[in-house]
Amino acid sequence: MMINSTLASLTRPLNLIIIIFIGFLALPISAQDNALPTTLNAALTIKIASFETALNNKKNISILVINDKALHQQFKRQVGRNIAGGVLMDAFHDSDINQHKPDIIFIGRSKSLADIILYAEKNNVLTITSKKSLAEQGIALALFDDEGSPGILLNLVASRKHRLNWNPEILDFVSLLKE
Repeated sequence: MMINSTLASLTRPLNLIIIIFIGFLALPISAQDNALPTTLNAALTIKIASFETALNNKKNISILVINDKALHQQFKRQVGRNIAGGVLMDAFHDSDINQHKPDIIFIGRSKSLADIILYAEKNNVLTITSKKSLAEQGIALALFDDEGSPGILLNLVASRKHRLNWNPEILDFVSLLKE
């Protein structure tokens, strides 16, 4: 009986440690980027494009989607629709950036993030992602699930580097990343 009591008193702290450890393991998962539904990502991208002045001056706009087939299909269904000051003419998936010269690049995830950012900086391209962590790495906008509501993170430094010129009204509904 004494052994069971001693064993039980030892396992309680061990159980507590295991529960705390599992909680810490779950933290990075819950703190990860929570994606919005594909249809909402597409709709927000089309709407947000109207707040960038260079896109408002273009008649034909194309979007390159990297590593997100479902979003690419959603944009393909939107071809012909008004976007910013023009019309969405085409949506490409995982293509060579230089071959299609997109006006907007939506990045799901990418091994060549530095190349994409460099291209965007040289060519005045709006970069968007569904991962907050990528905005912190140099993507201009992140669309994400902010505790059940759509969240939009605008990276000001990346926007300047990409030479994006935002309508000040965008500040009414975005969070700013200033570093």
